[in-house]
Amino acid sequence: MKRLLTVAAASLLAASVYADAADDALLGAQSAYRAALKAQTDNDSKIIYLQTELNNAQARLTQAQADISRLQGELQNAQAVKTQQASVLQQAGERLDSAWNAVYGVGGTRAGQ
Repeated sequence: MKRLLTVAAASLLAASVYADAADDALLGAQSAYRAALKAQTDNDSKIIYLQTELNNAQARLTQAQADISRLQGELQNAQAVKTQQASVLQQAGERLDSAWNAVYGVGGTRAGQ
């Protein structure tokens, strides 16, 4: 009988140790699962952030390219106006010289004095 009690106690102890090991394995598996899930969630958040930043950067690039095209056109127009104004200024200068010479003569004295 004593032997039977010893075997029964040993069996209970082994079952208890096995249950503790199974509980430990379950807790370890749960912990590993939570860690993997957190890592995946963190990476998903990073992907969303990076996609948003990329979209914003692409929008800024598109706007910058539009600004460059607009400014190139405005610069070309301003240069064309400058060329036209230079021609008008040249003509006005020649007219002024002619009028000056008509009044003061080439030497700079008033004609007829």
